[in-house]
Amino acid sequence: MTMVTVNRSSGSKRSNGISKFVTAAVTWLIFYLVYLLSQKTRCDFDNYEYSIMPQTASVAAPKDNEEKHSSISGGATSSLSFPANEENNLFPGLVQSGDGWSMWDRKTALSLDGGKCEWLKFKSLTGASADMCVYPTIEDKYVSGSIEVIGRFKDCDSLVKMWNQVTPREDRLKPVSDYYFLEIGVNIGACLIDVLMSTNARIIGFEANPRNAAHATHTLMAQPKDIRDRVAFFPVGLGLVPSKGVIYEQPNNRGNSVVNAVVAGGLPPIPIVLERLDAILPPNSSIVVSAGSSSQLKLIKMDVQGFECNIMDGGPHIFEASRAIKTELTEYFLKQQGCSSTEMMSRLVKAGFPKNHDYGRKEKNNFDFEAIKS
Repeated sequence: MTMVTVNRSSGSKRSNGISKFVTAAVTWLIFYLVYLLSQKTRCDFDNYEYSIMPQTASVAAPKDNEEKHSSISGGATSSLSFPANEENNLFPGLVQSGDGWSMWDRKTALSLDGGKCEWLKFKSLTGASADMCVYPTIEDKYVSGSIEVIGRFKDCDSLVKMWNQVTPREDRLKPVSDYYFLEIGVNIGACLIDVLMSTNARIIGFEANPRNAAHATHTLMAQPKDIRDRVAFFPVGLGLVPSKGVIYEQPNNRGNSVVNAVVAGGLPPIPIVLERLDAILPPNSSIVVSAGSSSQLKLIKMDVQGFECNIMDGGPHIFEASRAIKTELTEYFLKQQGCSSTEMMSRLVKAGFPKNHDYGRKEKNNFDFEAIKS
């Protein structure tokens, strides 16, 4: 009689192999879908309503937080060693305090006010890495969610490319640039940390939402001192009139933080201070005193959910001095703040930015204006 032996072990291994493959494929598909969602429009305009609020609130003082250090691999570094307060010599003429606000001291992270950091490894466009404090994805599905999935926020990629276009090659080889990048609307710092790690820029940043500002300072405190000393960070809002106001935020999209306008279904308002941009960067500052290709201010990024016109009117000479700009124009948000994309474009052209600009990300009534002056 002929005996037939069945190799059940081999069949079982094949079955396990197929099972592992299917599991891996499903996991990849889930991450890919999350990534696609992170690239969609960052606010569902149909589901949120806004109403302008009076500016009557006050600002609570931040609390100290412990410093967290980590190493950075492959990023732009400097060999500078500053005596006490000498790091501010990188920012001549910059006003560092005013009525109810002051520049961040670079020594302690701001209070998270009951929140917490989810620490992720940020990967810049150039491959540098840094520890970054983000929100749990359920609280911030776009920026924090994107960093969790792909390591960075892709909307920031063009800033590094623009910086390299508007700065001389010999300057980019220095430990610290002679030139400045101004970011208005830092959010949790995705673009700030990308430019900081990918270039040698001196960076001036503003963020009105205290919770977002706290996350940004935790990230900066996780970097070596010579890296964070290249940043002058202001946890203050900018506007046309120095005043006190409030900011509202969307529960699952902290980048959708709107000044003096209620987000339906949003979180309770947070008191903020508003200051004019030209009160901090005055016309006689060497950073902005000259216009055109010789200006030390090379690039501005502005994304403030419709408050752009107010900010430009609070410091028009600064936009005239900058060589390049990337800003968001969203008709819905602009109208809520008494402006429009047409009026905003008029301001940009008046500041010297060309009409034949690149649109960058473009969606219905919502696009990025990216322009470099000749």
